[in-house]
Amino acid sequence: MIGLMLIIHPMTLSSQTGKLKNVELTMSGSDPNLIDAKYNIDLAYNHETTKNMASMWGWRGVVYAMIAASNDNEVKSLNTDNSAALISGQSFVNYFTFPENEQKKFSALDYASAYVVSAIIDCFNEGVSASMDKGKFSTVKQYMDIVETLLVYDKEEKLKGKISKEKALLITWQSAYNDSLVDQEMIYLQKLIDIPNYMNSYVFVRMSEIYMNQKNYEKAVSYLEQGRTKIPSKASEFLNQQINIEIERNNIESLIVKFSEGIQNDPENKEYYFSRGVAYHQLKSEERNKQELAIKNGENPSKEKYYFNMGLKDYAQAIKLDPGYTDALNNEAILLLDSADYIYKLRTRVSSSEYSKYDKLSINLYQQVVQKLVALYDMNYKKDQDLVELLKSIKSIYAKLNDEDNRLKYDTLYKQEKKKLD
Repeated sequence: MIGLMLIIHPMTLSSQTGKLKNVELTMSGSDPNLIDAKYNIDLAYNHETTKNMASMWGWRGVVYAMIAASNDNEVKSLNTDNSAALISGQSFVNYFTFPENEQKKFSALDYASAYVVSAIIDCFNEGVSASMDKGKFSTVKQYMDIVETLLVYDKEEKLKGKISKEKALLITWQSAYNDSLVDQEMIYLQKLIDIPNYMNSYVFVRMSEIYMNQKNYEKAVSYLEQGRTKIPSKASEFLNQQINIEIERNNIESLIVKFSEGIQNDPENKEYYFSRGVAYHQLKSEERNKQELAIKNGENPSKEKYYFNMGLKDYAQAIKLDPGYTDALNNEAILLLDSADYIYKLRTRVSSSEYSKYDKLSINLYQQVVQKLVALYDMNYKKDQDLVELLKSIKSIYAKLNDEDNRLKYDTLYKQEKKKLD
């Protein structure tokens, strides 16, 4: 019995590898024919025998990199869907996963090493362009992941100072930020934070903001501490974010510590003085309310820990640094008014022999307050309901000072503004 022998015809394999040889020959000349090269490499890409060959991926990357970079109108017609840069980048990513001996076949390595830089540039530019629009995060990520992967094959560092892993990650993060993809933001921020020589303070601040918004204050602070350790020259930026965290969780006493730290580092910063004044003002108001409640309940009020002059000193310093600082002028007047009202109430709680002393002190404070409030009115600082409340306070103070003329004057203005608002 004669046995049957299975015969494999070599024609299929040789004809397809011939396509790769044709690409090699077409591209190695001084004037490569990209139309023919694309035709042949597409055939090789779509055939079972060559689609997983290293040289196919390498030449595909080269051909499509040249198409993406070409300004020739005929070549541009090969890239009507603007996919050439992406195809080139993806092809090179696949190509460089193969062993070097496979990469060298059909002269692919020499050309791939030369044209991978062009692919990186085109993918980077496409990613940057996509990042300009919302809703394009996945596209941006696709391009920038390719850039990050291929940069290690820029052996001659032609892109140094122009395109980097850090830039690719930053643009991807910005796209996630624009699309409100917080989980993706965190991934790329952490990648940037993990780069030892990356010194952008904002990545730490933004990560802290994310955790603050999630009410994870300890984690938020930990990123600020990491940033402060890594980039001590940006301490003020980390301090400002930590102040935001303390405001968010209403940790007023800690806020005062942070504002004091800010003042120590930047004694000419009016905002720090103003903000610390606000913190002292709030603590004093809370303390006074607790004392009033204790007295109302027949209990002994707690011993004073905060004083009006703590806030007044800070407001005064902010005004000294900026005489036109209307917010500080306003708060100074309000704090003085709180102090005057407090002493005015005390008259009924002290002995008759001390009544006169507290009465004179309250009158003196009211005189100071009304001058400051009138100045704010003259500056047109308040509008609408705030203006109505300002005039109401002015007329009330003049009533306590027994200044009937001014009381009538500001009562009339108060009624006029209230009528407008109504």
